[in-house]
Amino acid sequence: MKGSQSGLIARIFHKLPLNDHRKFAVFCFAIAALPVIILGIFSYMKSSSIVLDNVSKEKILNMRQLQANMEQLLVTVERSSTHFLRSSTVRTAYYEPLSPGQFDMFNTIKEELNHLQTLDSGISDIALYSKDGNWIINNKGLNRVNEWPGAAPYLELANKALTSEWMVLPASPGSTDAGCESTVQFIHRLPVGAYEQTGLYVVTIPSCNLEKLFALNQQKEFVAVLDQSGQVIASDGNLAEGLISQFRPAITKEKSPDASGQKKVKLDGREYSISYNRSDYNGWVYVSVITLTQLTWQSKEIGWFTFYICLSLLTLFLFISWNGTKRLYLPILNLYQLVSKHSNDPENKRGGELRYIGEQLNRLIYTKSELESKLHNHLEQSRTLFMVRLFQGYLKREEINRHLETFGLRHMPAHGPFAVIALQIKDLDHTRFEEKDRDLLMFAVNNIVGELIPPEKRLYPILLGQAQVTMVLVESMETERFTVEINGIVQSIAAAAEEYLDLSVRIGISSPFEEWSMAPRAFEEGMEALHHGIRNQGEAVLYFRDLGEDHGLHNAFPHEIETRLFDAIKQGDNAAARQGLEEIVGYAFAPPVSYSASQGFSQPFILIRLLIDLLGLMQSFGIKTDRYEGLEQSLFDQLFKLKTMNEATVWFDAAMVQPLVSHIRDRTESRHQQLTQFMLQMVQEQFETELTIDSCAKELHYNANYLNTIFRREMNMPFGAYLAQYRHQMAVKWLAETDMSVKEISERLHYNNSQNFIRSFRKTEGITPGEYRKLRKEQA
Repeated sequence: MKGSQSGLIARIFHKLPLNDHRKFAVFCFAIAALPVIILGIFSYMKSSSIVLDNVSKEKILNMRQLQANMEQLLVTVERSSTHFLRSSTVRTAYYEPLSPGQFDMFNTIKEELNHLQTLDSGISDIALYSKDGNWIINNKGLNRVNEWPGAAPYLELANKALTSEWMVLPASPGSTDAGCESTVQFIHRLPVGAYEQTGLYVVTIPSCNLEKLFALNQQKEFVAVLDQSGQVIASDGNLAEGLISQFRPAITKEKSPDASGQKKVKLDGREYSISYNRSDYNGWVYVSVITLTQLTWQSKEIGWFTFYICLSLLTLFLFISWNGTKRLYLPILNLYQLVSKHSNDPENKRGGELRYIGEQLNRLIYTKSELESKLHNHLEQSRTLFMVRLFQGYLKREEINRHLETFGLRHMPAHGPFAVIALQIKDLDHTRFEEKDRDLLMFAVNNIVGELIPPEKRLYPILLGQAQVTMVLVESMETERFTVEINGIVQSIAAAAEEYLDLSVRIGISSPFEEWSMAPRAFEEGMEALHHGIRNQGEAVLYFRDLGEDHGLHNAFPHEIETRLFDAIKQGDNAAARQGLEEIVGYAFAPPVSYSASQGFSQPFILIRLLIDLLGLMQSFGIKTDRYEGLEQSLFDQLFKLKTMNEATVWFDAAMVQPLVSHIRDRTESRHQQLTQFMLQMVQEQFETELTIDSCAKELHYNANYLNTIFRREMNMPFGAYLAQYRHQMAVKWLAETDMSVKEISERLHYNNSQNFIRSFRKTEGITPGEYRKLRKEQA
C-alpha cells in the first residue's frame, strides 16, 4: 500500500516540466505536511499519555480503596479487642484458675468473645490464654494448657510475639479455616499494661475472608495483598505464582521506597503493569496487576484515528501544492526565458532556472560591488592623503577649500576654530592582545572615533604611524569652554575603547586655532602632548598647554629617525638617545636610495640640519647657550672636520645630546617637586575647604590627571589619600587639644555627616572619636 503511494507521487513529480517547479511542489508539500505530522504525533502522544495517566490513577485509587476497606476491618478488630482486654472481667479472670465454681465468669468471657465474632469481620476464632491460670478459651471451649494438645501453637506464639501485632501464619490443619492457605492473626500480650506479660490474646481471620473485600474487574485485573516480607496474604486466585515472583522484588521497600507507584515486569513474553500502594499502618503492600495490552487498548484506537485524519490532510495538501506552485511559478518562468535569451551556454541552464537566474544576478552584483569598492578605496586614500598633506603644511588655503568641496564637506566653515586630537593605545602587556595586534586595534580605534564624533564636527580621522589623529571643530577658543567641549569628546572615546576593546588610551590635545594653515602647528602640538604623556607614564589625557608656558615646540626635521632621537632625549633615556643618534648619523653617512643626492639630502646638509635642530631643542627647553656664543662658527667648523661615523656620533653625543638629557632630567624633576610643594602647601592652607585635585589644577593651571600623576610619583600616594590623611591628623589634634564636638570637627573637615567621620576615624584608629578623646584625657 505504502509502496504504491510513494511510486505514484514519484511519477507525478517526474512529469513536471521544469526542475524548479518540481522542487517548489515538494517544498510546499513538505511545509504543509510537517505541521500535520508533528501535530498528529503530538496529539497521539499527548492523548495516550492522558489515557495512561488516568488509568494509572484509577489503579492507584482502587488500591487505596481496597487498602481503606481492609485497614478499616483490621482497625475495628484491634480496637474492639483492646476494649475487651481492658474490661474488668478479663483483668479479674486472667489470674483465676476458672474452676467449675467460676462458671459465671467463664460464661461472661465466652459471651463477649462470641459477640466479637459476630462483627462483620470474617473472624474464625478468638483465643484467650492465661499462663497464670493455666487455661485457654477459644471456640472449642475452656481447656487446661497442660492437658490440651491444641495448646502448642499458642505457647509458641506467647514466646515470640510482641506486645501487639498482626501476623500472617499458615492455616492450622483441622481448624475451621483449613480451606485457606494462610490466616491473619492479631496477637496481644496479656495482661494489658503489666510489666511481665505471660498471657496471650489471638484473633484469627482466614485470608479467604479478606479476599471478599476485593471488588475489582477480575477478568482484566489481578489483585493481591502482600506482607512486609513479600509473602501473599490474600489474592483473587487468578494471580500466577510466576508473576508474583516477578513483581515481588520490584515492590519491596528496599527496591521501591516510595509509598505508591507503578512498575513494569515481563513474564512469558507478556508485559504487565503493576500498581502498588504500601500501608503506613502495618507495612502491607496492596498490588494490582494488568497487562499492558489491556492498559493501552484505548491509546491504540486513538492512534489509528489520528493516522487516518493525518493521511486525509496530507492528500489534500498534495493536491493544493501541485496546483498552487504551478500558478506561482509562471513569473519565474518568464524571467528565466528573458535572461536565457542573452546566454549561449546551455550547460548552465541544466542546474535549474533559479540557479541560472541567480548566477546572472551575482555577476551583475559582483561587477557593481567591485566598482564601488574601487571607488570607495580610492576615495579613502584620497581623504587620507588630503589629511596628511594638510598636517604637513603642503596645502594652501585655496587648495584646502577645493578639497573640502570635492569630498562633500561644503558645510565646513572657511576657517576654524579647530584643534587636533592625537591618540595612542597604552601598553598591551596586561591585556588579552599581543603586540602584533596593535595595527588592527588602532584601526578599530580609528573607526570608533569616526562613529563617536559627528561628521559635521570633524575632518576625516586617520592613522599616522602608531597614532590616531583627528581634526575636531570646536565652538570657542576660550579656554574653559574649549576644555569642556574637548573633554566630553575624549572621555567618550576613552570610555568606548574601554568598553568595546578593553583597552586604555593616551590622548594629546593641541591648542585651538582659527586658520586652516595652522593645521601643521596643531598637529605638532597634539603629537607633542601625546608623546609627553607617554614619556612620563602619567595622565591619560594631556593638553599641550599643560606642558608649561616655557615649552618651546621645535620645528622638527621631517624625518622618522630624528623624531625617535628627540623623543628619547625628551624622555631622558640615554640608551635610546644614543641609539637614535647612531641611526641618524649612520643615515647621514650612508643615506638610502629614496633620499638620493638628487633630492638634496647630502651628508653635510643632514648633519648641519641636525645640529641646528638640536640647538633649537636646547633653546626650546630654556637651556642657556652662553658657552656657545662666539663659538658657533667653530661648532660648524668642527662639524665639517668630522670624517667618520664614529667621530660624528661621539661629537654630537658629548656636545649636544648628553647636556640635553641631563638638563631635561633635572628640569623635569625640579618642576615635579615644585608642583608637589605647591599642592602640599594648598592642603595645609585649604584643608577646611572643598579642596580637590580639580581645584588644585584650576589654581595651578595644569591638567588634573597630570597633577595627580606627579603627586602620586613624588609622595607615593594619590592626592585624595594624602588630603584624607592630613584631615585625619588634624582631627586627632583637635580631639586631644580642643573641646570641639565630634559633629563640629566632621563639619569643619567636610564630611557628609558625623557618622561618616566616625566610621573613617574608627577604620584608622580602631576606636571612635569619643573613645579616643576619653583615652587621651585618662592618659593626661
